[in-house]
Amino acid sequence: MAAHHGSDATRRTSEIDRYLGRPGQAIGYKLGERAWLQGRDAARRRLGPGFDLRAWHMEALTQGSLGLADLADDLASL
Repeated sequence: MAAHHGSDATRRTSEIDRYLGRPGQAIGYKLGERAWLQGRDAARRRLGPGFDLRAWHMEALTQGSLGLADLADDLASL
């Protein structure tokens, strides 16, 4: 990892601990990010010039916890 990561030893150790200690965390984060971005892009396409990123984001944050199955659809409808 030291040959390819380019960060200091403390950061590398932290990343190794994170990936080995919580193996589902990184993939869960990425899947959530993709659902969030898909929902935002769908809302932007639906609303066109009326899309307000700040207002959409504030409304999205009020949705609370959602499963991945519902997240993109719920965010797209905002």
